Amino acid sequence: MSELSELSDVKIGIDGLNLALSRGTGVATYARVLAATLQGMGAQVDALYGLPAPPLYTAA
Repeated sequence: MSELSELSDVKIGIDGLNLALSRGTGVATYARVLAATLQGMGAQVDALYGLPAPPLYTAA
């Protein structure tokens, strides 16, 4: 096998913000295809999701 298909020791995180949008911009499709391709090559792929939050502080 080529080196590119040997990613079994690799862990990759993908920003999931665009994956959750009701109307995509193309980024969601790219992220899904990227994740599937990397998984097919043996990498462990995780998506990081979060809720919008207010700032921790406000400038005075």
